[in-house]
Amino acid sequence: MTGLRLGAALALVTAAARRDCRCEDLALARRAPVPRRVVVPAAFASRNLSSQVALLKVPETGSSTAANVFAELAAKFKRPAWVSMRPGEFERVVAAPARTAPKWALGHRGWGPWLRDHFDERVVDLATTARAPAARLASSAEKRLLRGEPADCERSAGVALKFWGVDAQKGPAAGARHFLKVFDDVVVTERYNESLVALALRRRLQLGDVLPPLAKYHGHAGAAARTPTRAEAVRRCAATARSGSAELAVERAIHAAASARLDATLGELRERGVDVDALLAAFAEHLHAAMTSGARHVAKALGRPTSPATGADTLIMSLCFRRCAIAALDRAIVLEYPGPEAPRAGRGRGWLRRGAD
Repeated sequence: MTGLRLGAALALVTAAARRDCRCEDLALARRAPVPRRVVVPAAFASRNLSSQVALLKVPETGSSTAANVFAELAAKFKRPAWVSMRPGEFERVVAAPARTAPKWALGHRGWGPWLRDHFDERVVDLATTARAPAARLASSAEKRLLRGEPADCERSAGVALKFWGVDAQKGPAAGARHFLKVFDDVVVTERYNESLVALALRRRLQLGDVLPPLAKYHGHAGAAARTPTRAEAVRRCAATARSGSAELAVERAIHAAASARLDATLGELRERGVDVDALLAAFAEHLHAAMTSGARHVAKALGRPTSPATGADTLIMSLCFRRCAIAALDRAIVLEYPGPEAPRAGRGRGWLRRGAD
């Protein structure tokens, strides 16, 4: 579905939601569980997100969803924020204020001098998204095919490394080390819920703070992969994905390293006595309730039939029901962070000035 048609569907459904959304109609709302209080170890949850945050959005990695999550966090913390969907705001929000001023940049603006020129390396938190490169290539190719353009898989091969500022010629191991050193927070696309729950606990947030405002959601696992356009995109990009491309080899190593760091983060929480699986289950349940309450199908909004047998069950989120789900989630799970936020130590590594090393 093109962005225009998806936007039209979202407008239709959001308008309908304003008329008939009631929190008591949220699936699971009639349950009133005793709040589960979870103490997050102070040594793990050391601090909130900084007054300066830069999210480097990588195309076709779920980066727009991440930007929406961070934009809402910026509003909560009263931080000026620029996102790439708002033209003309980069100069006002990022470039014009002093280099040390609070500012969040959340957009398709890859590694470059703008980071060094406008952010304080001792303060800024750098975040990004990472997806298995074969899936990223297929997603990019699918969009081109839907627009009637060539798939152009080879040209997309090095896109992620350009955004991250990683030199492919230094090899997969060096690229992964640089990536982990530079990026404080990474959303692993295939593990979105785990990434967001880990972000919440590391940054002294509640789970409702990171419940994502999705534009679309597939109720059946793998439904997107079964669509004809996605299957054709996968076929056309298969040779590129399997190739010995230096860029893709480094990207695969980075994706694996980011996933391994997430494993280590969740493992540390479990070792400290946090029931991570219960938190993930609650998060997924409330996200699913937000998406499915009212059965607001994209196809229905567009006047098209749906068929679970073919996987045509894409939903778009009712923003009203999302607010209901956030409130219900924060009632069900109360995260407690004992002790004050730890002061932020300076990086002292000059990584913004040096670039990839």
